[in-house]
Amino acid sequence: MDTKIDKEGADVSVRAGASAPAGKALIACALALAAYFLTAFIGRGVSTLLFGPDCNIYLKSLSGAVPRMILAVCIIVFFMKKKGILTGRGNGFLGGLFTGGYFIFGAVINVVVKLFVTTGADGVSRFAMPTGLHFGTEQILLILTLLVTAGVCEELIFRGIILNALRDWFGRNSFRGTLAAIILSSILFGSIHFTNLSIGMSFKGVLLQAITAVSIGIYLGAIYCRWGNIKLMIFLHALMDICALLPDSLLTNAQLSESIENITANYTQLLTAAIYLAVAIFLMRKSKRKQMFTYSVEE
Repeated sequence: MDTKIDKEGADVSVRAGASAPAGKALIACALALAAYFLTAFIGRGVSTLLFGPDCNIYLKSLSGAVPRMILAVCIIVFFMKKKGILTGRGNGFLGGLFTGGYFIFGAVINVVVKLFVTTGADGVSRFAMPTGLHFGTEQILLILTLLVTAGVCEELIFRGIILNALRDWFGRNSFRGTLAAIILSSILFGSIHFTNLSIGMSFKGVLLQAITAVSIGIYLGAIYCRWGNIKLMIFLHALMDICALLPDSLLTNAQLSESIENITANYTQLLTAAIYLAVAIFLMRKSKRKQMFTYSVEE
């Protein structure tokens, strides 16, 4: 390992050979995005062929997610040659849960408020046990779909491949390079949510969701770059999405697209985005930046 002084004046230990040519980084990003969109198209075709044109959104999503996951793993292992992204512990899992505590806190609070807080005719909110909840095939498929599509696939593609490729290109061994990779990968992460227009969401709902996703991407990127554990990111991302969408489905038996619309088509999402961005900035404060350079994702 070599010792280097970063632009902020902090001593950091960095691993030699971490930088990558721009061409390879761009190709890795292009392959990841192509895999994302191509498998979505394949998923719709396969699900229609196997289950008919009226098959539900879950079958369409899962039909595309399985090949997407396989392609993402292949890009990481065979093209990027960074098997450590998949197998490495980084700086650990449990410590990362503490750093990602706001995610967990927000997820739990959302479940409690949605399911156990009711507002009476007098306008006063009270705790009450929920009644008439729906739990069946719809909810099981929602959990499975979010785990695979959001948790596994999106983290492998946007943190595992794209963030790592951009970080190699911009400078894995500097904070500025790392920050640039986090921001750009998060913009791409937010942008792909416009594909939800194809599942019946309104433009307003998708736009607000995309803006929020950019700030959440920066938050997730900050956690990942400090801990370097992709399994941690899969857990946090899946937990957040499940806790955000499942309560609405439990209460109304809404499908996935309806649940997303219900929680995103509201301008309070902008406040949520601002909070995630503020927390991300706090997580990347100067005293914690050295942690970003203390692990390797190489094979």
